[in-house]
Formats: sequence, C-alpha cells, structure tokens
Amino acid sequence: MRDTLDIWPPLPLSIHDAIFEDEPSQPGLDNIIAALEHNNRFCQIQFESFSSSQLEYLVTNSTIMQKPFLELTELVLSVDKHDRDGPIIPDSFLDGTAPRLRSLKLAIPFPGLPKLLLSATHLVNLELHDIPISGYIPPEEMATSLSALTILESLWLDIRWPVLASRRPPPSPLTRSILPSLTKLIFKGVSEYLEEFLTRADAPQLNDLHITFFNEIIFDTPQLFRFISQRPNLRVLGKGPNSIQLCCH
Repeated sequence: MRDTLDIWPPLPLSIHDAIFEDEPSQPGLDNIIAALEHNNRFCQIQFESFSSSQLEYLVTNSTIMQKPFLELTELVLSVDKHDRDGPIIPDSFLDGTAPRLRSLKLAIPFPGLPKLLLSATHLVNLELHDIPISGYIPPEEMATSLSALTILESLWLDIRWPVLASRRPPPSPLTRSILPSLTKLIFKGVSEYLEEFLTRADAPQLNDLHITFFNEIIFDTPQLFRFISQRPNLRVLGKGPNSIQLCCH
C-alpha cells in the first residue's frame, strides 16, 4: 500500500467499512496505517465493523491518527455490534483539531471530544451513540462545546448515564449556548441529563425532536416542557418534520 500510494497521483483518499477477522497485527491493518500516513489527503474515514482490539490498534496505539487530518470531512468510529467494549480515544486524536469536518459519528468513548468540537466549526451532523461511562461528558460541558457549531443541523445524543454530581462545577450564572441552525435533535438517555442540557442550550429553529428516556417511571422535566411550550409547531404528536416522538422504555 505504501509503495502504491507513492506512485499514484495525490488524489483524495477515503476508507470505508473494512472488515478483518484476524488479529490486529495482520498486514491488512498495517496497510490501512500505511494509507493513513497520507493524512493530508483523507476526506473520509469510516471504521464501523472492527473489533475493539483492531480499532485500538488503529486509533490509540498507532501515532498516525494523532496527526491533523486537515481535509477530513466525514468520520465514523464504532466497533462491531457484538463487541461493545471499544477503546478510549486519546485527547491527542487528530491533533485535537478538525477544521473541515462536516459529519462525525462516534460509538466509542472520546472524553476529549469537547476540545475537538471547538475547532470543528463546519460540522453539520454530530452523532454520539451508546456512549459508556468512560466517555461521559457532563451536560454543561457538552452545551459549551456545541456553542461553536453555528451551522450544526442534526444532533444525536445517546448518553445513558445521569448527571454525575461529583463532576459538576459549583453553581454559577448560566450562559446559554445558542445553536442557530439546529433543526433535528434525537436524545436517548435519562431525563436528568436532558434537563441539565436544556438549561444551557437552545435551538430556535428546531422542528424535529425525538426523545427516549430509559429506566424511569416518574419524569420531572420542567425544562423540557418549557422548551416544547416555546415551540407551538412541536406540539403535535405523530410523524412528520414538525413532530415530537416521546418514547419511554
């Protein structure tokens, strides 16, 4: 792979859904690393069907993805559906910057995500799926990091952990983050996290809201009710762009 790319013209590169069954030391993964050495040419990276050990080999053990990928517009990182214990992405991932990124989908923990988002000002779509406690980002930190994403249109938060009091800062006057372009919000998790998030974030153009609460019998959601009441077009339950779908599992 290294020799081939040295011969080819410097065309844009992308990697999609490569699947390997052997151990991470196999030549296939080494070929991917050889390709990733051309970090200034990659526009798309999708690692969706790797085992936890394979993804760790590529993302955390290798120094190649600690470099900036300045042309990257789409990034997808998740482990195989039968292997849910993904590696933790280090803070040095992508050198902490993603200036051209437009779509980011993660299903593995990345505690340093807020820092990366502050540089990803071209982000249009952000999806965080089934994030475990090792990747927990407090709601106030999440809202602050999203404030730089002025053209973000779609946000998916699947964070099933409640607000952890030991990690929350002392009470202070709240500064609300405005997401001026957000039209779609999907939230899956506990109501406590959503409540804290909505006290710190607002989306005046939102017209599509999907909410799933987990393992709760009694809901205390004044911020959610306030949020909905300020948007009469969201009051009709059902299908369509101007609808709310509330699911309680």
